[in-house]
Amino acid sequence: MTGRAVPAEGTPVKGIEALLDGWKRAVDMKAALADRYTGEMMFLAGFGIYQIICMWATTMFPFPYRINLLGRLAAMGIVALKVLLYGGYRPWQLTGILLAGGCSAVTLLTTGYIHPFVWILFLAGSRDVPLKKILEVYLVITGAGMLLAYGASMLGIIENLQYVTEKRGIRNSFGIVYTTDFSAHIFYMMVIGFYLLGERLRGWHYLGGVAVAALIWHYCNARLDTVCILLMVGVFWVGNRIMRVHPRGAELRKTESTGNTGNARNTGYTGNAVYTSGSVSGLAGIDMQSNGSTSLQLQADMRIRYAWTHIWQTAGYFTIPACAAAALALTWAYGKIGGRMLEKLNELSGTRLRLGWQGIEEHGFHLFGRTIESVGAGQTTEKIAEYFFVDSSYVNMFLRFGVFFGAAVLLCYVISCRKNRCDLHYLYMIAIVAVNCMVAHHLMEAAYNPLLLAAAAGCVRACGQTAMYGCGTATGSNRRIKLRKR
Repeated sequence: MTGRAVPAEGTPVKGIEALLDGWKRAVDMKAALADRYTGEMMFLAGFGIYQIICMWATTMFPFPYRINLLGRLAAMGIVALKVLLYGGYRPWQLTGILLAGGCSAVTLLTTGYIHPFVWILFLAGSRDVPLKKILEVYLVITGAGMLLAYGASMLGIIENLQYVTEKRGIRNSFGIVYTTDFSAHIFYMMVIGFYLLGERLRGWHYLGGVAVAALIWHYCNARLDTVCILLMVGVFWVGNRIMRVHPRGAELRKTESTGNTGNARNTGYTGNAVYTSGSVSGLAGIDMQSNGSTSLQLQADMRIRYAWTHIWQTAGYFTIPACAAAALALTWAYGKIGGRMLEKLNELSGTRLRLGWQGIEEHGFHLFGRTIESVGAGQTTEKIAEYFFVDSSYVNMFLRFGVFFGAAVLLCYVISCRKNRCDLHYLYMIAIVAVNCMVAHHLMEAAYNPLLLAAAAGCVRACGQTAMYGCGTATGSNRRIKLRKR
């Protein structure tokens, strides 16, 4: 016997279960969205996609326009969603974002450049995201892209552009659009890698840096990046040497902390003393007058350390604005004053001063920038008769993106240095990048330099964290140093 199927009696129950299931999923989703870690992952995903797109654009691999556009839009959409869901900005921060966003929108309408808007969006999205994670994502993506481009160029899959010159030999690009762009990728990866290692840098790291500089000089003949890598090695090595306690001083402190309790009572050393800049002689918690030459050496070491720290934590804030002012002043002086010295400097910089002055003469500075057509941006070994490319990052930025946005970028770097004032390694890195950008054009190019995000991202070494100094640990701000026995 057949007939129509009768609905099961449990159907309403199943409906209720499905409703409860949906409600539970909604609660779980709400809990996931409430987690700040989710917002962090959203930003890193958007940043990673954008970094892949930008990195790929610097290689000789074919890059369809639609993929480029869709990738950039997807990355910006993810970061914008993170900004909307995880805002939490203070009134002054929100005001700054809106003003900068409005300025970038005017620049977009005036010049067609979307880069300022993208930087403002990513800067807003990077709030509270650890800078260390951002830089690690950058290193992984850029390193993988460099290895892929180099391998493909060696196998003949893509072209290894080779520029033959009379005085400088053969300059290789190894799958990147130009030889100096290849060396720039290496420079930024190295300076960021040195920064993340910080006090953990050892002798073989410095030797490796010198070796890389030699290879870049031999195969690419990129003078600027070679010099900047050597400068980086020197600054980080000197900085770490100065901030490390002298061996004899460390030995003496070890004796004081282990067995000589009577002397500790006599000197008033409790193992948790706080000293300011005016009491450097007491920094190790020992009587400097009763320990002869060892105490004098330790006192001298501490004074050198204080002077080094004081210089970096005062002048170090302004390395980017100072280098920007110097680059603009030298370019202006070359065009208006001239002279043998400036002409020689122009030759050493590869005619950067002449090209910068040409850009100023032809286009001038505007509040919201101006469209500038560059002729000769790589991807070919053919000689270009009317070559025009403003290489200096500062001159380029103020010409293309305008005075308002240029000033805002300089301010962001000052803010990032102020925020990371206790992290000397950050100040070293910014100073070296500032010098590099006087000649090179990578300050505002995400494929090379993500450091602008440090203005809003979380610190790698905050003032409240402890940093190792020889046999003790130091905490505190730039004006107060606290040593504890281990």
